[in-house]
Amino acid sequence: MGSKPIFIVGLAYAFIAVVPGCANLIGLGDFSAAGGSATSAAGSGNHAGASTIAEAGSGADAGADAGSGAEGGSSGASTGGTNSSAGAAGTAGVACPSNCDDQNDCTDDSCVAGACKNQPLAAGVACGTGRTCDDNAVCVRCRDTAAGNGRDEGCTAGAPACMGTGTAATCAGCTKDADCDDGNDCTTEKCSAGSCAFTPVAAGQACATGVCNGTANAEKCVACTDNAVAPSKDLGCSDAKPACDTSGTPACYECAKDADCSDGVSCTDDTCTNHACVHVADDSKCAASGDVCVPNKCDATVSCKPVDISMPTPLVAADSAQGNGSFEDGTGKSKVAGSGTATGWEDVGDDPVIYNCVGTPPSTGGCLGSAATTFMANKADGNLLAWFAGTGYATVDELQRLVHLPPGTTAILIQADTNLQTQSTAPSNSDSFDVRLLDSSHTQVGAAVVTLSNTTAQTASANWTLDGISKSVDISAPLGKDIYLSLRATVDATLKTDFFIDNVRVTATVCK
Repeated sequence: MGSKPIFIVGLAYAFIAVVPGCANLIGLGDFSAAGGSATSAAGSGNHAGASTIAEAGSGADAGADAGSGAEGGSSGASTGGTNSSAGAAGTAGVACPSNCDDQNDCTDDSCVAGACKNQPLAAGVACGTGRTCDDNAVCVRCRDTAAGNGRDEGCTAGAPACMGTGTAATCAGCTKDADCDDGNDCTTEKCSAGSCAFTPVAAGQACATGVCNGTANAEKCVACTDNAVAPSKDLGCSDAKPACDTSGTPACYECAKDADCSDGVSCTDDTCTNHACVHVADDSKCAASGDVCVPNKCDATVSCKPVDISMPTPLVAADSAQGNGSFEDGTGKSKVAGSGTATGWEDVGDDPVIYNCVGTPPSTGGCLGSAATTFMANKADGNLLAWFAGTGYATVDELQRLVHLPPGTTAILIQADTNLQTQSTAPSNSDSFDVRLLDSSHTQVGAAVVTLSNTTAQTASANWTLDGISKSVDISAPLGKDIYLSLRATVDATLKTDFFIDNVRVTATVCK
């Protein structure tokens, strides 16, 4: 159907000049209006006298796209009809939203004063593929523009009349499908009952410049279409850039949204930042392991896995500067002359226990035990040792030392070299040696850590057993407090047993 004639009758009685921001009418005397001021010398109209007009002028373009500039003042001097004006520089504008595109081809999208503005384009402006904008800023197939039986905008010679409005507008007068060709390779055209029917082809079908978007009433050939779920590739995209972002002009990127970045690792936070995937390991997403020293931590390439965070920390070592575990920082005496002391250790038993066993067989020296003479020749930590019992009478010998447990200590490893000699391994000979832990009041905590006795001692050898004591102890309390290490021998008055101890070491397992 062609356009209908419209008759317009215009009557003009007067001509009024309007100046934006100014309300000074030609021919009047003094006049003032909001937004400006006007003064005029005496005279009629604008023929005599000079007038000065002050009006709100537009600001300079500073801040364009980031917001409009603050409007500056504008002044004009009018003498004999000559005007001049200069606007003050605008101030920096308010930041705009990141994207003002409203996805409508029939609007001009911009940012003004920090806000998006989507101004309708004039009717007839080309949009989409083979379409034009109508008076309502809708991208339509056709518009009723021609008079009589003329061909309307967007229609073909075979189907010349545009019927309907908006997205429902279609061309009529066709006799065959070819009459409806709209030049859009993303639609199929069919003539049905004299009117054209258009159907969008499936999204992703190849077209001249990419793939069809599959969108009804806005069918077009685009670079790509968002049709797949990550990590699958969107149509039109590549393996390197598999995600189609359709928020503006469709384009392929590494990602368009967070869901495109799923890496299949349960403990990572996956986000899309500036169209690039970022994977951050998050240990809080891992289940508790039940072991503070081997917690589950997130490996961004694998998933949660146990990680040993324990740190061996020596508390007592053989060296004098590290706890004097070999007793060398002291004044050991011979068995005949009595014992001496060892720095860091406290002798609290019935008999002294620090001795000097210098000497090498067959020369004199050494410490004569119940089975053989003990020498230090096969040890590299000096001549002093701790000699418990060997008395032939009932006694209790004991050494104690303070050990500070660092915060985070979960276990301690107690080690020492031993040389045990006895005159009898019979159970009736009740001689024993204990390693115990004491609290700050010197009260025993739990059972003895290590217990040795005459039943497993040597009866004819002075050889040392390196690491004869090696025991790991879980520490749940007192965590991070002082404890005392106690070495104690208890013997009866029957056959002798000697407990030679040297090179005491305490190593903490610290987890932080």
